[in-house]
Amino acid sequence: MVKQYLMNAIEISDLTFRHKSVGLPTLADVNLQVSEGAFLVIIGPNGGGKSTLIKLMLGLLPIQQGSISIFGQRLESQRRLVGYVPQDSDQIKNFPVNVMDTTLMSLQAYDKHEREARALRYLDMLDMAAFKDKRLNELSTGQRQRVLMARALAAEPKLLILDEPTSGIDPAGQQIILDVLKGISATIVFISHDLSVIPGYATAVACVNKGLHYHPSGEITSALMTQAYGNIPALSLVCHDCQHGHEV
Repeated sequence: MVKQYLMNAIEISDLTFRHKSVGLPTLADVNLQVSEGAFLVIIGPNGGGKSTLIKLMLGLLPIQQGSISIFGQRLESQRRLVGYVPQDSDQIKNFPVNVMDTTLMSLQAYDKHEREARALRYLDMLDMAAFKDKRLNELSTGQRQRVLMARALAAEPKLLILDEPTSGIDPAGQQIILDVLKGISATIVFISHDLSVIPGYATAVACVNKGLHYHPSGEITSALMTQAYGNIPALSLVCHDCQHGHEV
């Protein structure tokens, strides 16, 4: 489907953050604008600040310097518009709840009939409706991840932030998640180490490695890889800027 770009879903200005136990800033002078309807993939090395950045977007860490606005306003007034899928579903596997109850958690504002209808609709989209009565510890990692995805999507957020949602999931499960994301109208911020996510899904890429480099296209280039990972071992890529092969 063709996505319409209407306004900025996210605006970050001069953002710097330093963890108390770290001398140098984890993030420094970060600026970013994400258009409404975009599918932004964030890449970068471990420890580069990707998870810190989305925690700041979600209000899970305090802003020390700079500003973040969501749809033109402070996050505090826009929380109901934001959905989040965390990285590690193993952390919830021993919760004494089933798939349906987990999905319903994001729908407290609706009446019982609408809550259940929404939950089942999104579980079905993610091929998890048949598991609605299963406890979380009876599911695989990939199945739990799809339940968390259904929980976030059921609230129909305008902005959906995902922290490596396809990590450790089999290819079939990854494809289900990506196809569902491609078909929704929300703005998507998707952290990933898997570069295969970029072609065909991303409308833009941000490389986070202490600072942030923004690329307004969903293409893998040698410059993008260097900005994201520095001088990595030689890897042959086709640079879409000049259509020639490069090694980075």
